[in-house]
Amino acid sequence: MPPRVYDIAFTVPPGTLAAAPVSMPWVTENNTIMDIELEVPPGHNGLTGIRVMKGDTQLIPWSSGTFIIANDYNRVFPVGAYISTGDVTIQGYNTGAYPHTFFLRMTVVNYDQHLAAGQGSLSQAIPAESITVSPDPLSPDALLGPDTAAALTSGDLTAADVAPVDTTDLTVPPVPAPAGL
Repeated sequence: MPPRVYDIAFTVPPGTLAAAPVSMPWVTENNTIMDIELEVPPGHNGLTGIRVMKGDTQLIPWSSGTFIIANDYNRVFPVGAYISTGDVTIQGYNTGAYPHTFFLRMTVVNYDQHLAAGQGSLSQAIPAESITVSPDPLSPDALLGPDTAAALTSGDLTAADVAPVDTTDLTVPPVPAPAGL
C-alpha cells in the first residue's frame, strides 16, 4: 500500500500560555510514521510555539519541555518508527492577540517486518548472564577511588580535602603525522 498523508490544522487561541498549552489529539493509524511536516505560516512572529507529544514523550522538537517557535517556516521531521497514534497530541501556545493556526502532515506507511528485522529480534538477543561490566576508567570511582567519590557526593569530604594529582610523570603519546605530507 502506498504512503498515506494525514493533515491537520491546529489553531491556538490568543492568550494561551506556554505553561498551560492547548492540546489536541492527532489519532491516525497505528503504523510506521515516516515523517511529520510542520508548516508555520507568516504572522506568528515568535508569539506562538508548537510541539508533538506521544503520551508524556516529546517527539518534536527533540528537547523535552521546549516548543518550536517560528514564523514563515516549513520543515519535515523524519520519524521512521512504528508508533501507535492513540495518544499522540499536538500542544501549542499563543501569547499574541489573534488566533494562529499551524499545519501538520504525517506520512504513514505499512509496518515492514523485513525492514524492522535489522533492529534485531529476541532470537538474536544476548543472554544477560553473559554480559560482563567493565568499569569506566574515567569515572569518579576509578579516578578518585570509591570511598573518596562517595565522600565527596555525601558532603563528608570537600574538594579542598583531596590531594592534588601529581602530573609531572604524565606523558602524551606521539601523534602520527598525516599521510601524504
